[in-house]
Amino acid sequence: MIRYFTFIIFLILALALAYYTSFSIWWADYHASQNNWRQALIISPYRDHLTKFYAAFLQEALRQKISLPNFEQAAALAMDELDKSIERRPLDYLLRANFVDAAAAFAKIDQGYIARAEKHLAELIKINPRRQHPYFLSAKLKLAGGDKEAMIKIMEEAIALEPAAGQSHFIFSQLAQVAGEEELANKELQLAKELGY
Repeated sequence: MIRYFTFIIFLILALALAYYTSFSIWWADYHASQNNWRQALIISPYRDHLTKFYAAFLQEALRQKISLPNFEQAAALAMDELDKSIERRPLDYLLRANFVDAAAAFAKIDQGYIARAEKHLAELIKINPRRQHPYFLSAKLKLAGGDKEAMIKIMEEAIALEPAAGQSHFIFSQLAQVAGEEELANKELQLAKELGY
């Protein structure tokens, strides 16, 4: 019962944040939206989760090419807050993974995010060197930095950890397509299908 209640409270806070932030942005009141977000962080016991949601919101806006005023400032704020969340919860795998994922997305506007993400990526791999996920993030980060050869090498290492996992071939296919490696993308997609993914 307590879990259910906690989830409902969390959902209400997240929806309130999303409503006030997006409402203010769409009405061109960017500063008010930032202030609403900061106020939500101050009062929320779920501040680390709200930070992840905010970074994900900005990533999606960037992915969909939605023009937001002062996007660079918003991205910097989200990344700084993610760093603070990681300082508060250094063993939280997902916070570090979200930081690296956001850095790969925001590298389009500032390549400096890649260097900041490298330290978190090293911690992710140190936490569990046999897990494929940090290698996927590493490959994505290398591709964001323009190094498609490194991306391919890292994805091959990730697949070697568990060759029968269809998802890893599918992710490799997606990254290869973004890198412009159509033949490799098609080959990996076919392997993913053959493995039932």
